[in-house]
Amino acid sequence: MSARGRAALALLLAALAVGPARADQAADLAQGKVYLRGGADGWPRALALFDGAARQGSSAAAYYLALMHKNGMGTARDSAAAVRYLEAAAAAQLPAAMFVLANMLYGGDGVARDDAAARAWVEKAAALEYPAAALLMAQGLRDGTMGFGRDPERAEQQLRMAAHALRHRPAEP
Repeated sequence: MSARGRAALALLLAALAVGPARADQAADLAQGKVYLRGGADGWPRALALFDGAARQGSSAAAYYLALMHKNGMGTARDSAAAVRYLEAAAAAQLPAAMFVLANMLYGGDGVARDDAAARAWVEKAAALEYPAAALLMAQGLRDGTMGFGRDPERAEQQLRMAAHALRHRPAEP
Protein backbone atom coordinates (compact mmCIF):
# COMPACT_ATOMS: atom_id res chain seq x y z
CA MET A 1 0.00 0.00 0.00
CA SER A 2 1.28 3.46 -0.86
CA ALA A 3 2.09 6.07 1.77
CA ARG A 4 -0.94 8.06 0.65
CA GLY A 5 -3.16 5.00 0.99
CA ARG A 6 -1.82 4.27 4.47
CA ALA A 7 -2.49 7.88 5.50
CA ALA A 8 -6.06 7.72 4.19
CA LEU A 9 -6.63 4.42 5.98
CA ALA A 10 -5.25 5.86 9.22
CA LEU A 11 -7.65 8.81 8.96
CA LEU A 12 -10.56 6.48 8.30
CA LEU A 13 -9.67 4.25 11.24
CA ALA A 14 -9.29 7.28 13.50
CA ALA A 15 -12.72 8.54 12.45
CA LEU A 16 -14.24 5.12 13.11
CA ALA A 17 -12.53 4.88 16.49
CA VAL A 18 -13.99 8.16 17.72
CA GLY A 19 -17.34 7.62 16.05
CA PRO A 20 -19.10 9.78 13.52
CA ALA A 21 -20.33 12.37 16.04
CA ARG A 22 -16.81 12.94 17.40
CA ALA A 23 -15.42 13.14 13.86
CA ASP A 24 -18.08 15.74 13.01
CA GLN A 25 -17.16 17.72 16.14
CA ALA A 26 -13.50 17.68 15.17
CA ALA A 27 -14.29 18.80 11.64
CA ASP A 28 -16.59 21.59 12.86
CA LEU A 29 -13.97 22.70 15.38
CA ALA A 30 -11.21 22.80 12.76
CA GLN A 31 -13.37 24.68 10.27
CA GLY A 32 -14.60 27.05 12.99
CA LYS A 33 -11.00 27.98 13.83
CA VAL A 34 -10.38 28.81 10.17
CA TYR A 35 -13.42 31.11 10.11
CA LEU A 36 -12.49 32.61 13.49
CA ARG A 37 -9.01 33.56 12.30
CA GLY A 38 -10.36 34.85 9.00
CA GLY A 39 -11.70 38.03 10.56
CA ALA A 40 -15.10 39.55 11.16
CA ASP A 41 -16.59 38.20 7.92
CA GLY A 42 -16.07 34.63 9.12
CA TRP A 43 -17.13 35.09 12.74
CA PRO A 44 -20.86 34.31 12.28
CA ARG A 45 -19.97 31.02 10.57
CA ALA A 46 -17.38 30.20 13.27
CA LEU A 47 -19.98 30.91 15.94
CA ALA A 48 -22.45 28.51 14.30
CA LEU A 49 -19.85 25.76 13.90
CA PHE A 50 -18.60 26.08 17.48
CA ASP A 51 -22.18 26.13 18.76
CA GLY A 52 -22.98 22.88 16.96
CA ALA A 53 -19.83 21.16 18.18
CA ALA A 54 -20.34 22.41 21.75
CA ARG A 55 -23.90 21.06 21.76
CA GLN A 56 -22.41 17.68 20.83
CA GLY A 57 -20.05 17.87 23.81
CA SER A 58 -16.87 19.47 22.46
CA SER A 59 -15.15 21.30 25.32
CA ALA A 60 -12.79 23.03 22.87
CA ALA A 61 -15.77 24.39 20.93
CA ALA A 62 -17.27 25.65 24.20
CA TYR A 63 -13.96 27.41 24.92
CA TYR A 64 -13.97 29.18 21.56
CA LEU A 65 -17.64 30.13 21.97
CA ALA A 66 -16.71 31.64 25.32
CA LEU A 67 -13.96 33.72 23.76
CA MET A 68 -16.29 34.92 21.02
CA HIS A 69 -18.97 35.95 23.55
CA LYS A 70 -16.40 37.51 25.87
CA ASN A 71 -14.95 39.64 23.08
CA GLY A 72 -18.09 40.30 21.03
CA MET A 73 -16.86 38.46 17.96
CA GLY A 74 -19.78 37.69 15.65
CA THR A 75 -22.20 38.24 18.51
CA ALA A 76 -22.97 40.83 21.15
CA ARG A 77 -20.45 40.93 23.98
CA ASP A 78 -21.90 38.73 26.73
CA SER A 79 -19.61 38.00 29.67
CA ALA A 80 -22.23 35.93 31.47
CA ALA A 81 -22.56 33.59 28.46
CA ALA A 82 -18.77 33.45 28.21
CA VAL A 83 -18.55 32.33 31.84
CA ARG A 84 -21.15 29.59 31.27
CA TYR A 85 -19.22 28.20 28.29
CA LEU A 86 -15.92 28.49 30.16
CA GLU A 87 -17.34 26.62 33.13
CA ALA A 88 -18.34 23.74 30.85
CA ALA A 89 -14.95 23.64 29.15
CA ALA A 90 -13.07 23.98 32.44
CA ALA A 91 -15.11 21.17 34.01
CA ALA A 92 -13.97 19.03 31.05
CA GLN A 93 -10.35 19.69 32.12
CA LEU A 94 -9.41 22.23 29.44
CA PRO A 95 -6.60 24.30 31.03
CA ALA A 96 -7.00 27.29 28.69
CA ALA A 97 -10.64 27.58 29.78
CA MET A 98 -9.66 27.25 33.43
CA PHE A 99 -7.21 30.12 33.02
CA VAL A 100 -9.63 32.49 31.28
CA LEU A 101 -12.37 31.59 33.77
CA ALA A 102 -10.02 32.31 36.68
CA ASN A 103 -9.28 35.73 35.25
CA MET A 104 -12.96 36.50 34.74
CA LEU A 105 -13.79 35.40 38.28
CA TYR A 106 -10.91 37.40 39.72
CA GLY A 107 -11.91 40.51 37.79
CA GLY A 108 -15.66 40.12 38.33
CA ASP A 109 -16.21 40.04 34.56
CA GLY A 110 -19.67 38.58 33.92
CA VAL A 111 -19.93 37.22 37.46
CA ALA A 112 -19.48 38.45 40.99
CA ARG A 113 -15.81 38.66 41.89
CA ASP A 114 -14.75 35.42 43.59
CA ASP A 115 -11.10 35.18 44.63
CA ALA A 116 -11.50 31.66 46.06
CA ALA A 117 -12.98 30.25 42.84
CA ALA A 118 -10.42 32.14 40.74
CA ARG A 119 -7.64 30.67 42.85
CA ALA A 120 -9.06 27.15 42.55
CA TRP A 121 -9.24 27.34 38.74
CA VAL A 122 -5.78 28.85 38.35
CA GLU A 123 -4.32 26.15 40.62
CA LYS A 124 -5.99 23.42 38.55
CA ALA A 125 -4.71 24.91 35.28
CA ALA A 126 -1.20 25.32 36.74
CA ALA A 127 -1.27 21.69 37.91
CA LEU A 128 -2.00 20.75 34.29
CA GLU A 129 1.15 22.71 33.35
CA TYR A 130 -0.63 25.57 31.60
CA PRO A 131 2.17 28.18 31.46
CA ALA A 132 0.07 31.33 31.87
CA ALA A 133 -1.70 29.83 34.89
CA ALA A 134 1.59 28.92 36.53
CA LEU A 135 2.77 32.51 36.00
CA LEU A 136 -0.46 33.94 37.40
CA MET A 137 -0.22 31.65 40.41
CA ALA A 138 3.39 32.73 40.96
CA GLN A 139 2.28 36.36 40.87
CA GLY A 140 -0.51 35.67 43.37
CA LEU A 141 1.91 33.91 45.69
CA ARG A 142 4.48 36.68 45.37
CA ASP A 143 1.98 39.50 45.97
CA GLY A 144 -0.51 37.77 48.25
CA THR A 145 -3.37 38.29 45.81
CA MET A 146 -6.11 36.09 44.29
CA GLY A 147 -6.69 34.43 47.64
CA PHE A 148 -3.06 33.34 48.02
CA GLY A 149 -1.01 34.18 51.06
CA ARG A 150 2.38 35.71 50.39
CA ASP A 151 4.82 32.86 49.87
CA PRO A 152 7.99 33.91 47.99
CA GLU A 153 9.45 30.39 48.07
CA ARG A 154 6.36 28.84 46.50
CA ALA A 155 6.19 31.74 44.03
CA GLU A 156 9.71 30.90 42.89
CA GLN A 157 8.72 27.25 42.53
CA GLN A 158 5.77 28.25 40.34
CA LEU A 159 8.04 30.41 38.18
CA ARG A 160 10.27 27.40 37.59
CA MET A 161 7.21 25.32 36.74
CA ALA A 162 6.05 28.01 34.30
CA ALA A 163 9.47 28.06 32.63
CA HIS A 164 9.32 24.29 32.25
CA ALA A 165 5.75 24.41 30.92
CA LEU A 166 6.73 27.05 28.36
CA ARG A 167 9.24 24.60 26.89
CA HIS A 168 6.46 22.01 26.51
CA ARG A 169 3.55 24.18 25.45
CA PRO A 170 0.27 22.33 25.03
CA ALA A 171 -1.45 22.45 21.69
CA GLU A 172 -4.26 24.94 21.43
CA PRO A 173 -7.69 23.50 22.15
